[in-house]
Amino acid sequence: MKNIFKGLGIGFMALALVVGMGAGSANAALTVAVNAITETGALTITGAVGSALGFATTTTTGAVNVGTSLTTGNLTLGGAQTSGTVTLGGGVQTGTVTIAGGTGAQAVDIGTGGTGVKTISIGTGAIGNVISIGSVTGAASLTLNVGTGNFALVTAATSTITVGAEQTSGTMTLGGTAGTGLITIGASTGAQEVDIATGNAVKTVLVGNATAGGASVTTIHAGTGGLNLGTTADARTIAIGTGAAIQTVNLATGNVANVITMGDITGAPVGTVRLSGATVTVQGGLNFAVDAQASDTYVLTLAPALTGYVAGQMIAFTVATANTGAATINVNGLGAVALNKGADAALATNDLIVSRTYMAVYDGTAFDVINPATQ
Repeated sequence: MKNIFKGLGIGFMALALVVGMGAGSANAALTVAVNAITETGALTITGAVGSALGFATTTTTGAVNVGTSLTTGNLTLGGAQTSGTVTLGGGVQTGTVTIAGGTGAQAVDIGTGGTGVKTISIGTGAIGNVISIGSVTGAASLTLNVGTGNFALVTAATSTITVGAEQTSGTMTLGGTAGTGLITIGASTGAQEVDIATGNAVKTVLVGNATAGGASVTTIHAGTGGLNLGTTADARTIAIGTGAAIQTVNLATGNVANVITMGDITGAPVGTVRLSGATVTVQGGLNFAVDAQASDTYVLTLAPALTGYVAGQMIAFTVATANTGAATINVNGLGAVALNKGADAALATNDLIVSRTYMAVYDGTAFDVINPATQ
């Protein structure tokens, strides 16, 4: 043993280095060669309390290998450590620190102890670190578990978080299986834009339970802003309540002065709006107003306003003054047009009687009064 300690040098003695071959290993042998220390039993290298123990502290090239031939058993660094730091690849190293880089099947456990709260920091230095976890080749799987705690992706204010940027097939699931929690997207108090399926390709976007018989509820809130569906200049079909079962579709049913617009509202109306049903009930005035002009030039103000005269358009109005002969009507400032009866005949005196209500249909040039006092 005397020659062995000489071979190791006086420096180890200053650190009170203890080299043991394992208690009870009667046949164990320690071999010290020029470039290696080989032990057939158990090898323990222990520094004194408060001492510093270094391996290859001045090595700048080559390789420092620990447990490279280990096929079974355990390799532990800092197993009994109660304070201090275990550092791999510290200092000003510019090389690569590899953990479990072998070709065999391996399990790499970090912070898996069942007692004691762990704080695991990876790449937390204030520098442009690039951190890659998992492989994009092969059947690699990545699972992040948080137990009953929280999982947060915290970034700088101007950062971009991308999930599944290279995915071309497969499924990306948020809150799958039997989860009963809350999934929140864009819920901060700041102004945000949340884009879903905005890429220039064919997308199918499902919101809510698509399974028949599911009792799910989907609610879309817009605050005091607007809720837009299909507002771009593309031809499309927007279907609401088109299922084969009985649907109840409510639009603006709150007890306030709602304004509901359907169809073209710019210039003379175009397009088609169809109300189809065994019965159709309109609760409220339909194109109805009271005349506001005390003469044969009747004036109506509909609300919402008409934006143009269209053949077949129907209005209802109550007159404030009986007509004294030919008359005109001006609806929402679109211009005065003749009020006729029968085959484009002018109205006769008192065809319109004070406080009575009349129906008229626009024929493309004039409004034809359906129910004048005389025909």
